[in-house]
Amino acid sequence: MKNGLLTMTAAGMFLLIAVSCKKTQEQPTSASSNLTEKEQVKELSTTPMAKAINLPASLALSANTQVPVIFVHGFLGFGPDEAFSAFHYWGGLTDVVKDLNNQGYVAYAASVGPISSNWDRAIELYYYIKGGTPDYGMLHSSKFGHKQQVTRRYKGVYPQWDEKHPISLIGHSMGGTTIRKLITLLEKGDTQEQGDAGSSSLFAGNKRGWIKSAVSISTPHNGTSLTNIFGVGSSTFMLDALNSVASLAGGFGSNSLYDFDLDQWGLERNPKTTNFFTYYDQVKQSRLWTTKDSAPYDLSPALSQERNQIDLDSKDVYYFSVTTSCTSPGILTGREYPSPFTFPVLYPLALSMGNYLSNEPGKTNFDSKWWPNDGIVNVYGENGPSNGIIREYNANAMLQKGVWNHLGIYHGYDHAAIIGIGTLIDVKPFYRNLARLITSL
Repeated sequence: MKNGLLTMTAAGMFLLIAVSCKKTQEQPTSASSNLTEKEQVKELSTTPMAKAINLPASLALSANTQVPVIFVHGFLGFGPDEAFSAFHYWGGLTDVVKDLNNQGYVAYAASVGPISSNWDRAIELYYYIKGGTPDYGMLHSSKFGHKQQVTRRYKGVYPQWDEKHPISLIGHSMGGTTIRKLITLLEKGDTQEQGDAGSSSLFAGNKRGWIKSAVSISTPHNGTSLTNIFGVGSSTFMLDALNSVASLAGGFGSNSLYDFDLDQWGLERNPKTTNFFTYYDQVKQSRLWTTKDSAPYDLSPALSQERNQIDLDSKDVYYFSVTTSCTSPGILTGREYPSPFTFPVLYPLALSMGNYLSNEPGKTNFDSKWWPNDGIVNVYGENGPSNGIIREYNANAMLQKGVWNHLGIYHGYDHAAIIGIGTLIDVKPFYRNLARLITSL
C-alpha cells in the first residue's frame, strides 16, 4: 500500500489532473455524506474563494500595482514553460498569473528546482528575478558534492530589483519556506560563504527592504508528518514520485513536459538531444540521493525546526499566511477525516495524516494537533513558523512587519485545490484579493 500511495503524490497530481480531474462545487459540504468509516464527523462549510480580504485600516494605503508579484511553486512543481505551457501550476486549466497581468498587476511565475533543497531553490529564485548565473556557494557545493556554478543563465524578470524597487512574493507549499530562505540570504547573507573572495554578492547580505511582503499558502513551516509516515529520509519516496513524472512524460510523448532543474548535479536538461527516460535514469542515479541537499529532508519536522532557528522573520517584511484543510474532526475520537470532495490521490494521505501518532524519544512528537491537514501538509504550522509571532489578521488592528498575519483557514480545499488543480472552482478571485492586499501596503 505504501508504494501505491507514494506514486500518487504531487508529481502525478500536478501533471495528470488536467485530464482526469473530478468536478467539485463551491458550496457548503459535509464530510459525512460519503464517509465509509463508522464515525460521524463535524460538518464544516467550504470557504468561498471570493471571501473578502479587507485592507488594513492602520496604513495609509496607495495601490501600487507596478510592484512585481513573484509566484514560487512548491515541491515537485513546475515553471511556466513546462507542461506544454498550457497547464499551469498556478491555476491548472486557467492561468492565475496571466489573469493578474490582465488586471493591471505585474506578476511572474518563477521556476526553481522541484526536488532541490530550500538553499538551492532560494539561490535559483534570486537569479530568476535578478538575472545572472546561479552561484550555489563554494562551501555549500563542496559539502554536498555538486557544482558551485552552472551554465544556465537567467535573463532576470526584474533586474532593477533592489531596496528602491522591492517585490512581493507568494509561495505555495515549499515555495513559502524557499521564500523565507531567500529573505535570510538577502538580509544576513552567509558568513561562511563570505570567506570565498569570489562568492556571489547575495552571500554578502545587507539587502534589507528588497522584499515588501511575503505570503505563504499551505506551507509546512513546521514540516509535514508525511515525511515520518512514509520515511522520506530515504530515497524511496522521491524515486516513487519520480516514477510518476516519468510515466506521465512518456505517456504524453513529450521531452519538454518536465524539467528537474538539477544542473548543479551535472544533470542539464536538453530536450533536443536527450530522451526523457535517459534524463530520468540520470536523475535516479545522481549523487543527490546520498545527500541531505534535497526537498524531502527540508520538509521533515526535525529539519524544519532547525530551519526555524536560522530563517528568522525579518522586521522589514509584511508576512501573511493562508491555511488549507480538507479534513473534518470525528465527533467521538477527534480523528480527522477527508472530505469526499478531496482529490482521490490525496484522500488516503489525508486519512493517514488524520490519525497518525508517534512519540519516540529524541524525535518529533506527533500528537492530535497534527491531525487536521490538506492531504499533504498539516494545518499545524501553516499559519507560520513555531517560533514566529502569529496573529489572526484583523484589518482594524495595527499591521506590523515581522509578524505573521494569518488570513484564515480555507476549509474544503486540499493541497492542490487552492492553486486551482483538481477542481473546477475558480481560484482567480482569491489571488486577485491577495494581490490587491499586498500591492496596497
